[in-house]
Amino acid sequence: MNVIVLIADIISSREIEYRNRIQQKLLSELSRINQESVSIISPMTITLGDEFQCVYSNADEIFKHIWSILNICYPEQIRFSYGLGTITTDINREQAIGMDGPAFYEAREGLSQLKKQKDSLFIIRGNGSNDIITLIRNLFYLISYNAAGWKRNRPYSSSDSAISARTQWTTATMPTSSTAS
Repeated sequence: MNVIVLIADIISSREIEYRNRIQQKLLSELSRINQESVSIISPMTITLGDEFQCVYSNADEIFKHIWSILNICYPEQIRFSYGLGTITTDINREQAIGMDGPAFYEAREGLSQLKKQKDSLFIIRGNGSNDIITLIRNLFYLISYNAAGWKRNRPYSSSDSAISARTQWTTATMPTSSTAS
């Protein structure tokens, strides 16, 4: 069965002076997402101090979860790496640890790639049509570029149900075709 593995981490978390507060907010948001999600089959689990992962059965809620997590951790930034593929072990439905397979390898490699690039927040890797993967990667790059200029102009409320109703963002100017390539 093909799945989507997310591995994410908070950028420069060791330098955050209020790190414990951010980690508590993140833990709370991941718990909320786990309770409400219908597409997560192995729950969002903090695996290292600033890193978390989960397994999705489909992509239906991925963007909703990205914006929710970015919003709760604002102004800190987070890298999101998605690996498409299979898992060769049983799916752990209690926490996203102890699993293995190509989807995890792709997500881990993607996170390493994001750390080297330093100019992108999202990546997708794995099996699937090369054209589709390339298209999604390019979309993620544009979203990363745009998200880097976000400024909060309305308070966040975790009790709101729709992301669009929670926050409005002022975004940076989109890149021109010469800067996007």
